[in-house]
Amino acid sequence: MQISLAEVKPYLRYVRTVTVTPEGGFPPSAAYDARLFYTLEGAGTVEADGTAYPMKPGCLLLLNGGVPYWLQAPERRVSYLAVNFDYTYRSCGRKGPVAPDPTSSFRPENRIDPVTFADAPQLDRVLYLEGMDPLAARLQAMEGEYTRKINLYEWKLSTGMADVLIRCLRQAALHRAEAEGAALAGRIVGYLQAHLDRNLTNRDIAAVFHYHPNYISGLMKAYTGQPLHRYLKHLRIAKAEALLVSGGGSLDDIARACGFCDASHLIKCFRAEVGMTPSEFRLAGQ
Repeated sequence: MQISLAEVKPYLRYVRTVTVTPEGGFPPSAAYDARLFYTLEGAGTVEADGTAYPMKPGCLLLLNGGVPYWLQAPERRVSYLAVNFDYTYRSCGRKGPVAPDPTSSFRPENRIDPVTFADAPQLDRVLYLEGMDPLAARLQAMEGEYTRKINLYEWKLSTGMADVLIRCLRQAALHRAEAEGAALAGRIVGYLQAHLDRNLTNRDIAAVFHYHPNYISGLMKAYTGQPLHRYLKHLRIAKAEALLVSGGGSLDDIARACGFCDASHLIKCFRAEVGMTPSEFRLAGQ
């Protein structure tokens, strides 16, 4: 069944700290409900859907029901906080933890409350996140609620898990935005390198990639550590160095090829950047 995030009301069956030792490990399995593993202590590896995920403290792995996984035996003892849950209350009549089966005998038709998401496909199979240390206190509080089972504990667990899922989706969106930003910055660098003979402005570059100039400026500063105009000058000087070493024509030719107004402009910028004139640099490279 496909649902939306607005329909999520987690039902928790089990919240416990699970310890895996070098002598132990768990066989490859698949669960009939959803699973969360969060590394509290130590470092291990969990293989899920054929991919091995390094699980150091602060790492979190969300698995939808039916996804094959394997808690591999670590080199040293590792502790995970494990949560078994459904995304809705439709099967809340089935109380208590439901053991996974080995992948060889798992029966997909027996999954409990199987769901996929119309607006959060990253939850459909595996979601892996690093740097989720702020969730440790929340998850340990949930373990305390599950252990004590005082009045309204199921409601408390449900709202706690909803908060965990929200934080996970926000972090995943941030990671995705960072990855997309890095890819865009890489494309911009390629464009700059291919068009160094032009008089490129921030507005021109933004128009090529269909973003606001302020966004392009901030992105390139974060990606290169320099303002865009400074980074562009660095690329121009680097190209001039390469042409000088390879004997790529007169200073006027090199200036035009690198986007400088003329040889005088090249000499001024080159000396400021490199500490010598282009002619001196060419002689030093011979």
